[in-house]
Amino acid sequence: MRPHTPIIAILAGVALGWGQPVLADSHEPWPVAGKLRGETKNGDVKKSKNISGIACLSAGFPMKCLVIDDEVSFAQLVIVNDGELLAGDIVALVDPAAGSLDGEGVAFAKGVPPEPEYFYIIGSHGHPRDPDHKLDPVRDRETIASRIAASSKLIRLTIAADTITDQGELTAPPKGRAEIDLRAMIQSETALSAIKPFLGQRLEEQPNGLTIEGIAAVQGRLYVGLRGPLLEDGNRAAVISFDQNAPFNGKPANVRLNRLALGAKRGVRDLAAHGSGILVLAGPAFEPREGETGKYSIFAWDGDSMLVLLKDLPPFEEDGEALKPEALLPLRTHPDGSLDVLVLFDHAKEGGPRLFRLPK
Repeated sequence: MRPHTPIIAILAGVALGWGQPVLADSHEPWPVAGKLRGETKNGDVKKSKNISGIACLSAGFPMKCLVIDDEVSFAQLVIVNDGELLAGDIVALVDPAAGSLDGEGVAFAKGVPPEPEYFYIIGSHGHPRDPDHKLDPVRDRETIASRIAASSKLIRLTIAADTITDQGELTAPPKGRAEIDLRAMIQSETALSAIKPFLGQRLEEQPNGLTIEGIAAVQGRLYVGLRGPLLEDGNRAAVISFDQNAPFNGKPANVRLNRLALGAKRGVRDLAAHGSGILVLAGPAFEPREGETGKYSIFAWDGDSMLVLLKDLPPFEEDGEALKPEALLPLRTHPDGSLDVLVLFDHAKEGGPRLFRLPK
């Protein structure tokens, strides 16, 4: 997979069986220098265990990147070196008093002239986590509504590469911060009528509420991947796409809805741009029942109709707890066309980043 190779050629090559299985995965997590920050408890800043997205504004090591934890109100700079991550400065996103952003994805886009380059950070836009059903839909309706509103943000900002040092220090503040709420688009766009009824519902097998988990920027469009709802009797995952800056400018956004065959009861867990296409991290839309193991996989997608499975990921545990792949970062392409990617995990200390190699 060479950068900027047309994705349809890449996918055709996979489909025709170019290349053989590549045995270069690393099951040992890369070390993290410094601290990727998570929640603060009793005045103590904990290491992140809820990494949910990463994107970089530079290719080639060292990579200057932005990472999000879904339990905090900020993003964090991180420098990705070959075999190690270096945690850097904090980038404030929202007022913590306003509620949790529930940040689920990060994308980077080169500017569509005359626009500058942007990072996009997206919240879940979904019902708050409530596995024990402590939130009553009537008694707690105001709490539920405020928490959904807090997470219903797509934030856009510019962080210039020359303001980030190789140690992850930010020498000038981000510029041009703007935010929108995608619920208005989902409610008004005819193309999204299939997912509109699931706004504000719980993420469960029934009623299978809407929640966003990934975002990628490709050729002037944003692709927003949904963990739920699943469509077509649980056999298709939903991806919304639109012209990346049109909603911020109040213009028609050329909205589309794609339905991806990622496997029964599997939704999008992350999206990552690569060349002119997208890598899709797929995983269970719902929490596995006791005794079940959720299956995670990486697909290549051309942003339209061609989707090819590249790799099934093995299960991992940390301290007896199953890890959930949540963030995907393309790293480098090898002469044989294979691609190294870094996968970060929910429930792992500082994401437990692990290297995987995808076939040509």
